[in-house]
Amino acid sequence: MKSNTKNLIMVTGAAARISQEVACIDKLISKKGMKISQQNTMLAGFSSGSLNLLALNSCFRDKAPLSWDNDYKNNLLWKLTNDQVFKFGGLHLSILNTHPLRETLNNFLAQGGFSVFGDLPFESFVLTLSDRVHDTEWANNFQKTNQKVLNASDLFMASTAIPVVFPWQKISDTNSSERNFPEGHFSDGGTKGQFINFEKTIGTYVLENGPFESIDIISPMRESGTDAKAELEAGLKSIGIKEYSKDKLGNFVASHSFGSFLTFLKAIQAWQITNGPLANSISINIPRMANNYGILDFNNEQAEYNSVCEWIDANPTEFAVPLDEFVSKHQLV
Repeated sequence: MKSNTKNLIMVTGAAARISQEVACIDKLISKKGMKISQQNTMLAGFSSGSLNLLALNSCFRDKAPLSWDNDYKNNLLWKLTNDQVFKFGGLHLSILNTHPLRETLNNFLAQGGFSVFGDLPFESFVLTLSDRVHDTEWANNFQKTNQKVLNASDLFMASTAIPVVFPWQKISDTNSSERNFPEGHFSDGGTKGQFINFEKTIGTYVLENGPFESIDIISPMRESGTDAKAELEAGLKSIGIKEYSKDKLGNFVASHSFGSFLTFLKAIQAWQITNGPLANSISINIPRMANNYGILDFNNEQAEYNSVCEWIDANPTEFAVPLDEFVSKHQLV
């Protein structure tokens, strides 16, 4: 088994809480000395975390990088509003129409010069949920047989498509004969839980290449299952939505709750007991503030970012917590 010195950044996302992850990334860089480079960093993300994965590819690449502070934070995130993400009149039985998000995404993809998934310079895994196989798929832009041909816009739209709320997506390609990815309809990659099936992808990679030097798992703040459902329902009501499938919405929320996040972390622990370490160090980076921001409110991204930065500064021992310590502290939450 050869030694693998790469670092892995896993970004879980949660709709409008995208800037919470950006705050965590900035604090990992400034406080923990995290290095992000094409040569030594692998990325994995789903939901809005996949959009942060795209931004990391755009802004930390070797050649002609965009500016993380100006192009991404100042000119995109801080200016983001609900009407740049969704409008009423949903498609495919969804509540909302995400054509505005598609336009916002396409503008950023064009700015970065990306058309297909293979254009991304970092080795990257983007998760989506397939309705055909009813399981989470991990698209890998470095896979030889062959997910490079997937349309980048379609893939990121699929990973961010909240079931019931946002419409499902099809993922097109530039060469179907080379495609090694399922057909069908796709939605938010976290629907069945945090980084489900990591054993088949990240686990297999480690068994073949040796443990990562470090893994940083980055997440926005998450509520318990009951509170998370109430939060999303409140978000829908705040934009005037009163009728929706509570059962389907509940299933989605349960998989994005703090409990689901904790279940994923315990799955890592179980994998390591059987197979050895995934990494020399694994840190958990998730804010635990007194109050959270609306999961569908994209109007306050800069304020949300600032709140998380302030929380990290005030609670340094609760940030970048080692995996075992974090699980032990929160397993009864």
